Amino acid sequence: MFTKTVLVLSLVAAGLTLPIAPAERQDAKATHALFFFEPSAAFELRTNAKSADYWQRWTAYIGKLQASGKMVGGSGVQAPSTGKWLGKAAGNAPRVGGFVLVNVENLAAAEALAKDCPAIADGGAVEIRPILPMNEGSTK
Repeated sequence: MFTKTVLVLSLVAAGLTLPIAPAERQDAKATHALFFFEPSAAFELRTNAKSADYWQRWTAYIGKLQASGKMVGGSGVQAPSTGKWLGKAAGNAPRVGGFVLVNVENLAAAEALAKDCPAIADGGAVEIRPILPMNEGSTK
């Protein structure tokens, strides 16, 4: 009854789209989240003269994650200037540029998927965190 769902990350600033398809199984659940942190300069790469190279690297990386069959979903986010920061100021620290949810056996497997992330090459980082299990059906 279910049809294959395709999540499309709209790269509005570059006028491109990057298909991000969830895992083939409808019941696939993420075990880890990869959070991509990018410095301000990387956010500028999204729309300047080098934007084609920036998006090509991300398209290749996301394509590799999809091909692994371990990607469950994810999305990029717009530049920090489009949102609001609450709490202690972030200063010039890298900010979240997007995230991907993966279904892997353990932290080491998630790390293997994250090591080639373009955010790292651009001076940013990837934070890998296990997904907090939810008690489905719990009344507490």
